[in-house]
Amino acid sequence: GSSSIGFLSSPNRACVALSRARDGMIIVGNLSQLANQSQFWAIIQSILEKREMVGHSLALRCATHGNISHVSNARDFEKLKDGGCGQPCATILSCGHPCASICHWTSVRHSCKQPCPRTCAHGHPCSQPCSQPCGDCEIRVEIELEKCGHYVQLPCHLRDELNSVKCPQVCAVLLECGHVCGHECHGSDSSHPPCRAPCPKLCLQDRHPCKGKCWENCPDCMINVERYLPCGHTVTLPCHIPTQAYECTKKCAKILDCGHPCKSLCYEDCDTECRFHGSIQLPCGHSVTGRCSSQLVCSQPCGQLLACGHKCAARCGQPCTVECQVLVVPTSLGDANENHCSHVQKVPCHLANDSDSERTSYKCTEKCNTSLPCGHKCTGTCFKCTEYDIHSSCQLACQRRLLCGHPCQGICGELCPPCKEKSDYRCPHMKSGVRCGEPPRACKEKCTWKCAHLKCSKKCGSACNRVACELPCEVKLPCGHKCRAQCGELCICAECNGLAVNEEKLVNLGCGCPVKNEEILQHNSLSYVRMFECPKCRHPVKFSHQYKQNIAKQLKLIEKLSDYLFTKSAQVNVRTQSLQKAIHAELESENLHCEAEKYLNLMHKKLSNALDTRKLMNSRDLNSMEVQFEMYKMIVKSSSNLDKLAIGILALHSLSSLVIGQVEHKFAHSAPQTCKKLQPPELLSFVDGLWKFCEKCDKFYQQSCDDPLCQPVENKV
Repeated sequence: GSSSIGFLSSPNRACVALSRARDGMIIVGNLSQLANQSQFWAIIQSILEKREMVGHSLALRCATHGNISHVSNARDFEKLKDGGCGQPCATILSCGHPCASICHWTSVRHSCKQPCPRTCAHGHPCSQPCSQPCGDCEIRVEIELEKCGHYVQLPCHLRDELNSVKCPQVCAVLLECGHVCGHECHGSDSSHPPCRAPCPKLCLQDRHPCKGKCWENCPDCMINVERYLPCGHTVTLPCHIPTQAYECTKKCAKILDCGHPCKSLCYEDCDTECRFHGSIQLPCGHSVTGRCSSQLVCSQPCGQLLACGHKCAARCGQPCTVECQVLVVPTSLGDANENHCSHVQKVPCHLANDSDSERTSYKCTEKCNTSLPCGHKCTGTCFKCTEYDIHSSCQLACQRRLLCGHPCQGICGELCPPCKEKSDYRCPHMKSGVRCGEPPRACKEKCTWKCAHLKCSKKCGSACNRVACELPCEVKLPCGHKCRAQCGELCICAECNGLAVNEEKLVNLGCGCPVKNEEILQHNSLSYVRMFECPKCRHPVKFSHQYKQNIAKQLKLIEKLSDYLFTKSAQVNVRTQSLQKAIHAELESENLHCEAEKYLNLMHKKLSNALDTRKLMNSRDLNSMEVQFEMYKMIVKSSSNLDKLAIGILALHSLSSLVIGQVEHKFAHSAPQTCKKLQPPELLSFVDGLWKFCEKCDKFYQQSCDDPLCQPVENKV
């Protein structure tokens, strides 16, 4: 182990330790090690050795016997653990016996372990050691109890307390019933507890033994026996119940007049009305499911042939059809189709032979099936599309292009929702883009735009500090032709793309289309809010060092437009209240068409429910309703000849930019002078080609900028 002596090497600490004893002091330890480690302890060792005060053991003297014991380790102390010398104590105690313990310290109490010589009052010896108190005598003796005469075994010290002793014997006195008492001994008392023996009596009906006790009154016999009832059924009853007093709860076995069994219980009166419920055959031969006592009517088709040869459409239990409603081609089509549609006119059979004037009120119920601007077929009813001069909202998948370039995942006839896909734009260092409409993450890696002549030294997410290299690319393509791109850009072959071979440089934006720089800048300089794209295939550019700032500008516009539309979503409550008030005012106006009033009431009710329940509408659904109402008012005020078109707009399930295009086309055809002044309301849609941005007034618009300071711009494509 370590030879260091720690704080004992300090003379001050050692001096304090050695100067505290008053009567004497013994130091236990390795004096040689202390002396080797400290000059102070070397002096102490020298002094102690001169005085012969150093040794290998400690002499201890027994205060009782005077014996001296030498101890030098822990095992020696174990022999003297009681403080004596290890010999028997042998001190004469007050009882006269010598102490039998090993020699111990004088402060330890002597304890005599010899048997006690004393006896109890009746001569029984004490069972405790001599040093312990005698206590009560526990030797058991047989004693006769005075109150009953029984002998019991009791401890000797209870001789004088017999009144409190309880006799453990059983009373054997014969009772009047003939049974032995059997209870605990209750002395000379002549009154005995009730007899606990089983009752020996038998029941009067079937002679079953009684289940009660001897001293109790016999209870009713509860043994179950099988009895025959007067109705003919058998039942299991307790022995004491007579069959005349029992009501049979089994089902009645009688058959009613209708042929069905009675549903009542045996003890009840039979049913006056049959309660059977199930399949019942009617006089017509058909079966129906129902209750027998009800007036059942056959619900099967009649099947009878009418005079026209068609089957009756009524139910079997109803009067046959008077006017056949089967649609047929009339015998005389007349000069023109009254519905003004391409379908062959069909009318109910009972009108087939009538004059044309009597068929004019019948409307075509075929599907419209007209090709819509979206490319889908109209699924509306023909007469509605014809009557309102506008097609129903398309309910198929949209798939139109959004601002970000992805296809729309919404419904074709509704406003396009924001894209939920990841943006295609990302730099070479990023594995995936952010969500469409959100600002791209600024890449902090070094820019990779370099060629043999120029190199960008900026971060990838910052604007580059170089321009496109003006020298041609010297790479020879796998097709064998020379690359026509600029040095350091994506390669492109002019010959393979069918272009004339000249010195003009081409640009590959990643889609493979060979385009000129001027075409790219001209196409993407228009005021439309959309991704930076190829002017030929219109594919969004995922990344380009040369057009990094142009791409960032377009992404910033899309982000700004998303924030603008989000602001509109935050105003849904105010917009709902405003639209509700406007519709309410319109409903209060005079000369309101009954059909327009019906649809306006439905819109007003929907808005009121949204405000009352605080379950606000989706911003785009609310916008669709806003546009419907505004278009309705503009058309009604502009031309009285287009009332049906205005009502048709209110009847639409939803609106989209394509539906607005239909309305503009109809309006331009019917009222060309008024159409020039028509400004359709703003559509909160994310569809591509709808939104534009005016840099002069810093505003988004859809038709033309309404700021008087701005120059007129082109109309929406």
